[in-house]
This record gives sequence, C-alpha cells and structure tokens, in this order.
Amino acid sequence: MQKTIFNLYKSREVRIFLSSTFKDMMEEREFLVKRVFPELRKKFAERGVTITEIDLRWGVLEEEAENGKVIDICLTEIDKSRPYFIGILGARYGWIPDKTEYEKHKKIIEDFSWVAQDIESNLSITEMEIQYGVLRNPEMIKRSAFYFRDNQNKNSISFKENADSVEEKKLNVLKSKIEDNQDLVSDKFDNVEELGAGITDFLTKIIETDFPVLNKNTKKILPQLNFINSRRKAYIREEKYFKLITDHIERTSSPIVITGKAGAGASSLLSNYLVEYAEQNPDDILLYNFSNASNDSSNHIKVLKRFCEGLSGKEINLQEEFTKKTSEQLKNYFDDLIAQKSPQKILIVIDGLDEFDNTDNSLLLNWLPYDFDVNAKVIFSCGAGEPLDRLKKRRYELIYISELEKQAKEDFINKYLLEFSKK
Repeated sequence: MQKTIFNLYKSREVRIFLSSTFKDMMEEREFLVKRVFPELRKKFAERGVTITEIDLRWGVLEEEAENGKVIDICLTEIDKSRPYFIGILGARYGWIPDKTEYEKHKKIIEDFSWVAQDIESNLSITEMEIQYGVLRNPEMIKRSAFYFRDNQNKNSISFKENADSVEEKKLNVLKSKIEDNQDLVSDKFDNVEELGAGITDFLTKIIETDFPVLNKNTKKILPQLNFINSRRKAYIREEKYFKLITDHIERTSSPIVITGKAGAGASSLLSNYLVEYAEQNPDDILLYNFSNASNDSSNHIKVLKRFCEGLSGKEINLQEEFTKKTSEQLKNYFDDLIAQKSPQKILIVIDGLDEFDNTDNSLLLNWLPYDFDVNAKVIFSCGAGEPLDRLKKRRYELIYISELEKQAKEDFINKYLLEFSKK
C-alpha cells in the first residue's frame, strides 16, 4: 500500500520542455519562468503535482557548447520531459549546427543516430527539438502545444529572417507542418500576456486530466509527501548510515536516533531511507512525520491522531473520544494499536523532534511511548536541545551524522542543478 502511495506521488511530477529560439524569445521565456509557471505550481500543489519547466537558456555550460554537447543535452532533456512539450516560434529559424558538432561529440550519433541526417539537411536546433519531441513522436501530440508570435511584433521584426532566405522558407515549412496537424494545439499571440494565458489554459486542462484530485486519505499526508519529495532530489547517498539504521531496526524495537549539526541532512537521509524501505517491504505499515512539512506536523496531538487513524482505519473525534488528558490517552491508544497489529511489522519515522511546538510541554517527549511492541521499527531524528537530552536518558542508540565532505557537497550542488537543467 505505501509503495503505491510513493509511486503515485513520484508519478505526479511534470517536467515541461520549452522549445524556442533564444535571442528573440528572452522576454517570453522570462515571463513564463517568473509568472506563469510559479502560478501553475501553486495551483496544482494541492493535487500533489510538482511542475518543473525546462528552460535551457541556463542549462548548457560554455565548455559543453564548445565540446559539441548542445544537441545531446537538448534531446536528452526532451526525453526526460516526455510527454509535455511547449514550442514557441517567431520570425527567426534559429541556430543551424554543422557536422563539426557531432564530430566533436561522437556520443550524439550513438544516442540519436538520425542527428547526422538532420545536420546534413541544415535543420536548426529548434526544428530538431520540435521534430524529435513531437512531430516524429505521435504519442506526444496530445500533450504538446505551439504558439506563433505575430510577425508584426517588435521582437519578430528585429530578428526576422531575410525575405526569401533559406531560413525563412524552412521556418514557414515548419510552421505549416504544425498548423496542418489537426491533432496539435497551435495558436498565435502578440504579447507575453496572451502567450501566458494560452499556455496556462492548455496546461491546466492537461494536468487536471492527467492528475485527478487526490482522495481524502492521500490528502491528509500530502504535506508529508511534498516534503519527502523535496528531500529526495539531488540526495547524495551515504551507504554507512543506511546500513547502521537497517542493522539496528532489524534486531530491536528500541528506537534509534539520528542526530547531528543543523543542515547535516537528517531529513534527507530519513526521506530516502523511508522510500527505499517501502519499496523493499511493501506489506509493512509505514507511519511517518517530518516536523517541517506543515504547521500540523509539529503538533504532537495532531501527529498522534494521524498515526492512530492510520492504524485503526477510522477517524478520531478528539472532543468526543479523548476529552481528558488527550496526549496521554492518545499515547496509550497508539501503543495499543501497535500491539494489536502484531505480528505485522510497522516502521515509525519521526523527523525533527526538536522542531515540535511545545504545546503541553511536548518537547519533554512524554507523549511518546518509552518502549515499543516487538513488531515496531522506530527511527527518530533530533537536533541538540532538551528533546535530545530526554532521548539520551532513555538510552536509545544514537547515530551522529556529519556534514558532507567538500567533494560530496560539489556533487550535491551539481546534481541539484541538473534536476532543474541549470548549471
């Protein structure tokens, strides 16, 4: 069940490739990146959909361009973004690479054998993107859209190809191929606002169709899924910590505590460990809380309530069922529910115990069971402070995680930027 939830969330990531010439479309790209896509991200966050626009203005290093890797990078990003593609064309055909591009970087031909023929045919990189991304791939058509800027627009006039030039003719043929395809969405625009409105309308309809509203139970844990997903990106795995955690929870139900300096990566470690555990143990019950995921995630009553509802399969009305000493009653109920599930294994992950609010002195951790049933595997993380001192007094085993070494930090930065196709 939990594996399904994590896979569901992972599949709700949308990468949208933006294809256009660069020099004449800077204003349009800026508007999309700064206005349109942030609004779309906000709109679909409640559905658990994460949206990333692939804007390769900042995705290709000068060194890579000099080494002939531009085409390879563009086409690879299209593959990573399928099936979403937005094409924008004005009055410029764009850069036409020559055969030195694939001679400098032989891997292009290994990965995309047809590139040599396209270069011999003097196609621009923009047309290559459109041909490979959509026109030669019918499965992309329903989730691709094209927008043509009016030729009287000031930027179109400034960058217009020479009349009757080879480039102008190629551009007109390309536009005709797109417009003649009855299954493709295409429209004209005169300014960035019109372009933004068209793309917003198109993507809203597509994403609403592809990603229905989440059911009630999934909505409850959506902040947790959002947080976990954010900590999985660009994670640099350190095998020793995975092994220490696994060795501990396999031999005892006594909790293990992950601690270290702020920023050492406890949340990322637990997020990635949790997902991997779910994939390897699909029949186990998972209860997890990351305290920085939402306001409710740092309130011990609400966390215990969610855990108990997950174990019991029914909603809890605190005013009716736990009217006195709510925290203690919930703790005892939680303890009983864990025991009732035996022998089914339960993994419990609570990240950031030091980040909880101090309602009812919750930082003293009296709301947490001292001992757990044998079917439980328990992992906490906690920074320095009163909660960690309390955990030490319980004699739980501690794992101290250290900051990344210099090379690991560089790897993390590169991996993170690559996630968004920026370098």
